[in-house]
Order: sequence, then C-alpha cells, then structure tokens
Amino acid sequence: GISSILRRISPMQDRWPNPELSIGEYLGRIDRTNFWEAKGPAREAFNELGPDIKDYLERTLEPVSTPWVTWSMYMCGVDQRKVAPTIMFCCEVASLRQDVRNAIRNSGLLDSYRGMKTGHMATAPRFNQLMPLGDEYSLEFSWATHPLVIHHVSPVEGVAGSRISVGLYTDTEPAWRKATIGGIIQVKEKYYYTTVAHVFETVHEETGDSNTFPVDDNQYVEIDSDDVGDDELETHRSPHARHHRQEPEQDRYRRQDPEREIPRSATRPTRSTLQRILPPPFIMSLDEPHSDLDYALIEAKDPDHQMANVLKHFTVHDEDLPMEIDHIIKLGQEDKEIVAISVRGPVPGRMSGTPVYARAPGSRVFEELYSVQLSGPVEVGDSGAWILDRESQSWCGYIVAGSPGSGAALVVPSYHLFEDIERRMGIRPSLPSSS
Repeated sequence: GISSILRRISPMQDRWPNPELSIGEYLGRIDRTNFWEAKGPAREAFNELGPDIKDYLERTLEPVSTPWVTWSMYMCGVDQRKVAPTIMFCCEVASLRQDVRNAIRNSGLLDSYRGMKTGHMATAPRFNQLMPLGDEYSLEFSWATHPLVIHHVSPVEGVAGSRISVGLYTDTEPAWRKATIGGIIQVKEKYYYTTVAHVFETVHEETGDSNTFPVDDNQYVEIDSDDVGDDELETHRSPHARHHRQEPEQDRYRRQDPEREIPRSATRPTRSTLQRILPPPFIMSLDEPHSDLDYALIEAKDPDHQMANVLKHFTVHDEDLPMEIDHIIKLGQEDKEIVAISVRGPVPGRMSGTPVYARAPGSRVFEELYSVQLSGPVEVGDSGAWILDRESQSWCGYIVAGSPGSGAALVVPSYHLFEDIERRMGIRPSLPSSS
C-alpha cells in the first residue's frame, strides 16, 4: 500500500514526494493559503489513514452538541511549488477544532506519513457554511410525536425529486420543514420513499450557557509549519484577518426560492392543495441508537410509485434519453461527473473522490461522506435529493447537508444506507427494476 512506500522515506526527508502528482482541481484561496483537491498518492494515503483517524477520534472524543465538525485532505500551500497534503479539521468553534487537530497530531497516526500536515479552519473550502438542508423556519418550535407528512407534486416526472413537507400546527401558525424524496427502494416485497431523518427531529430548546460556544467571525487558516523554514504556510489569526475566497462561479446562479417568498401563515395546505397524506416513516435512523446515518423510509403504497426509478428526460452525450437507476455504486478514488435530482429538476455537477468525514451536532461518530459541487446553488429543502453518476447511470448517494447559496453539498453514500438497512432488517434492500 501507499503507507509502505512512505515508511521507506528517510526521516530527514520531510517533504511530500512528487507533490505535483497529488494536485487536483483548484478550490480557491483562503487567507494566505491556496487549496487544491488531493488526488493520486495523497488521496490513496488518506483513504488508508482516514478510517484509523475516525476510529481514534470516536474512542477519545466525547460527543457534544457543537456545530458540524468535518475533516478531509487537501493539497495546501502558497503556490504549486510548495504544497503539502494537509488534513484540515473544520468547525465554527475554534477551540473544538483545535482539540480535534491536536488529538491527531499527538496520536502518532501520522508518523508513517512523512510530509503530511494537519491544519484547522472554520469551514472547508467552498463551504461558506454547513447546515442540514431541512427548512429552518421550524427551528423555533418543538415537534409533535407524529408530525403531519405531506407529499406535494413536483415539477419532476415520477417520484425522484418530489418535495416532502413535515408540518406542525401550533396555536398561532403552522411551521414547516421541507426535504426531498430521493427515489424508491425495495425491501422484500415493499417499496419505500427515501428522504432524510433530520426534518422529523424534535427540537429541544436549550437553556443556560452550558452548550454555547464562541463562533469565529472571520475565516483564517492554520497549518503545520515545516522544520526547514517554510513558515509562510503558517498563517495566524490577526485582528485584521479577512476571508479571501475565490468567488464561486455558482454565485451567478443564486436566486430566490419561490416558496420562501410566501409568508408562513399562507403556506398551510388546504384540502384542495393537499395531494397525498403519507404514513409516518416506517424506518428512521433517529429510532436506532446504533445508527448515525440520516435517513427515513416511508412506505410507498401508491401502485403507480411501486416501480423502477426512471428519469424520462435525461441528457446523455447530447441525447435526450430515459435513464433507469437500478444499481448503486461504490465511491472513492475517482472523481465523478454527477447530476442531482432536485425539486428544481436535474442539476449537473462534480463529485470529489476524496472522502469527507463529518460529525453532525450531537452525533457519536464521524460518517464517511463525499462532497459535490453543483452547477447551481443548493437550497434549503434539498436534503434527500439523490446524486447520480452520469457515466454508469447509478445511484451514488443523497444530499444530507450543504452550503445554501453555493453549489457545495455533502452526500451520504448509497451503499452505507443499504448496509445500515441490511443490519437492521436482516435483508439487503435493492433498487426496483423494470425488467
């Protein structure tokens, strides 16, 4: 493996060998540091090292209700001549991300990887923020034990990309969360819509200051400095630290969500606008103490939906062809040209083959996720949307969190979902087929 090669590097040789082989797509400049995706030998090393870091952190860190904590590998430096693979730990709370980074620096896990660095910053490149993409309107309310679930007809043909709303009627006005139905999976003889669980999560109002943390108001980057004096890579926060980020192309596509322009008091569905009342989720990750995935399955009792996931109008090699999604794909190593099936229709983009490990607030574990960059902005309500591989026409995973207004989102791999369902139900799910 790659680690056996790296272990043969002389202790005096503290530079990453042939860094040009590990430089991927340019992600932008933050503070005084340039970021590129890691590929090649650096990505291989991270794929080998990542599970060990995940295991170490889960054994040594206590779960706390902090903002998201993520970490991944990037190629970082002042220019392409002086770059190093860097495991970047990200959290809006500086003290917490520093603790996570220091735990790994002192763990000995990186001793065999000469030239590899660690660093920390508030948010990952291309993520101006990171949040679950359920509707934030509901955060001021506590949710009922059995919330009302309403399936709205969407502009997309078929089930994939349909809007699902979870509502609570209060004494004053309704509150709503919205997500996306990704598609249909099959477990034994039953069919289920897939979406995310966090739109069903009960919100507990926090009291006191025990769970409050100071949040950074500026973006800055700190990376290990080299012993040989490459201290220009070490950047520190100053009173005048400013957030220098490459202007994302996706900002050109920024637009208002038409649903957000309607006052909440006017969004309560009437009998004429209600399309279908669905039962509460049949199986949900929130109900399983040993599952830290974010998913909900709702039984699809409509016979018209108990069929294969087919996109009737999908452009492949400049041809408008039907696309049937009947298998899942393993992620990692290779970047992919993808398409997100959102309520707004198919949105093309790109998925990095370098995993991102993320711990949601209150979670016990770091989940292996993958980042996507879409050609248009992600929006509140996109959680649950399926991500498809354009070349193999297979299901990669589903959006669980992102940075609204940009095209950046995090994706749960579909094979993790299938493995978790199989563990819980004793049978592996499948994607329905038309054959």
